[in-house]
Amino acid sequence: MKPLLLLLLTMMNLGILSAANASFWDELLRAGARSDEVFEAAAKTRRVAVEVADQRRLGKLAIRELDEISSPAARAQRARTLIREAVHLPDESLLKRLDGLTPNELESAYVLVRGGRNLVEEVPDVAFRSRLLKEGGSDLVTAAGIHGPVLAREASRMDALIAAGKLPGRIGKQNTIARFGKIMRSGEGGAWRFWEKNVVPHWKKWLAAGAVTTYLMKPDLFHDAAGNLTEAGSREVATILGEVISGAMKGAGDGGSEALEQISKTFTERYLHGF
Repeated sequence: MKPLLLLLLTMMNLGILSAANASFWDELLRAGARSDEVFEAAAKTRRVAVEVADQRRLGKLAIRELDEISSPAARAQRARTLIREAVHLPDESLLKRLDGLTPNELESAYVLVRGGRNLVEEVPDVAFRSRLLKEGGSDLVTAAGIHGPVLAREASRMDALIAAGKLPGRIGKQNTIARFGKIMRSGEGGAWRFWEKNVVPHWKKWLAAGAVTTYLMKPDLFHDAAGNLTEAGSREVATILGEVISGAMKGAGDGGSEALEQISKTFTERYLHGF
């Protein structure tokens, strides 16, 4: 077998390359979101889908509905069934093209359509949802597919705050909603765990302090890969909030794990629960 052909076959087996082109991923994205509008470049949609497939291949992304199935063949069939259920009025020619996907890409396709469905259910207003899709694109849709309806609601709330002038529409060179989606879909879920635990129940406090914008600019300053507040994150929050949690910083220095534990505890109890 020629080296180039062998390389291509190996890449397909690893989920790096498949027969699916960019237009397929674009059509699938819009089918899941029930949108006839093209809201981002098809090449971008494919790139995000492949990144999600790589997360699955590397074991960095859990999909409960699929992970409980041990047989690869049964898992692939389950993914096809779930995709069909998630897509409104499925196009048989589109679904037939699922057969050309690698196993990891098939699972990525499910994440994509599930995210679209979550946005449809959480944002029923067509015009509002269309705007959200244009702003967030495949980054937002895949994040909603990975983390569920709560993330879709968070994106909707964020979009409303942007419209009201309470959050900036862009973070650096990136759209704020797309930035939020990319942060939440990347890594191993630590960003969402941090956000869901610390921001979702206390939005007003984060918004008033300007901490939402700072977090979206530099999320890695706030938490580690698992979503736990770090010492650097505590110092950043102290800078943003002034004296609110400055007491947690005293004596921390090189205090090690006990100091970090106290910082996290003080941050949660005094700031989030109303110091």
